[in-house]
Amino acid sequence: MLRALAGVVGLAGVDVVGAAGDVGLAARSEAPGRVGAVWLGVDPPPDVLQAATTPKDSRAALADASALPARRVRRAELIGAPRLGRTAECAGCVVCRETEFGARPDTRIADSRTGSLRQEVKVVLQTPARVRVLGRQDLPAVRQVLDLDPVTYVFVDHRVRVTNLDPSRLGGQMWGYDEGGRLASVCHAGANLIPVQASAAAIEAFAAHALREGRTCSAILGPNDAVCGLWRLLEPSWGPARAMRLRQPFLTLSSPPLVEPSPYIRRVRADELDVLYPACVAMFSEELGISPEASGGEGMYRARIAQLIAKGQAFAHIEDRRVLFKAEVAALTPRAGQVQGVWIDPSVRGQGLAAPSMAAVAAIVMRELAPVVSLYVNHHNEPARRAYARVGFTEHGRFATILF
Repeated sequence: MLRALAGVVGLAGVDVVGAAGDVGLAARSEAPGRVGAVWLGVDPPPDVLQAATTPKDSRAALADASALPARRVRRAELIGAPRLGRTAECAGCVVCRETEFGARPDTRIADSRTGSLRQEVKVVLQTPARVRVLGRQDLPAVRQVLDLDPVTYVFVDHRVRVTNLDPSRLGGQMWGYDEGGRLASVCHAGANLIPVQASAAAIEAFAAHALREGRTCSAILGPNDAVCGLWRLLEPSWGPARAMRLRQPFLTLSSPPLVEPSPYIRRVRADELDVLYPACVAMFSEELGISPEASGGEGMYRARIAQLIAKGQAFAHIEDRRVLFKAEVAALTPRAGQVQGVWIDPSVRGQGLAAPSMAAVAAIVMRELAPVVSLYVNHHNEPARRAYARVGFTEHGRFATILF
């Protein structure tokens, strides 16, 4: 059964029903033997519809959970069987520092230190609560944190601007961590768990709070070190992940493109929703291995695409009602715009469309919407990385995404 909820959630973004007219959609799946939620990804990274469910027969407490306070044991029992692993994709973060060279991206490597990490997680669970749920009264302090890097955290900045931290519009919570009497780190906790300016102490505190609350997100994403630090503490109870993308260059462009923009890229018109929609479904399915229409999600996904078109944030090269290239600006603030959903029709790939098409999108965004264009890309997607480099995008940082 699918039930409409009051908020919208997305892998990297959320827009909710409110005075500004933003569309807000979500659904919860209730199936025999399963618990959890099916979330529509409505803002970055790419828009994603995912099943965040856990089979009842796989639930288990940590091995030594009997030593934990009873309330916390029940939380642990609800969020999955313990599992530990590290990946072979990234050699520079907390989780992946010890790797086997030559392993494929997303490969999981068994770790013999399971017991010690379970003990570490138990300690985190027993850490006194140091995280608070933020509200509208915290807006000035949250904006000060975001002002430190409004480009990297454009999605969270976008959510704060859209909702003003109003719980009825946020589609989740914003957590805060104080250091030295001031707000130092925040964490967007909705369909995505996104740490912002998170120190090591903040990561531990956010992990402890997340373990107490139980998993409600479809993904953890953000700067590589912060995501991997969280995952090290969360994986024994939240794992295994459906996929881990631990090396995602975060690219930006703030100057004119280095290649001539394609003259064929334009904004998609409202009457072209039925033309663009199949390309969006194809991109989504190809990128994530799951259709956005699964579990009755077609209406929600169409609503999100229609919303982006209405906002003038959907761009495409269309010939004879056929989409050859498309991209959307899924998170937008006066300081940055994040491009997602980039897709080229398979029949014209390798013909040089990517660079001039992206150059055109970037040029329009910088001229009309925001001074900086950002995106992130899987490290192993070499053709896309080459195209972005030709346009002039440079690496601003490195992201990671844990998908459930």
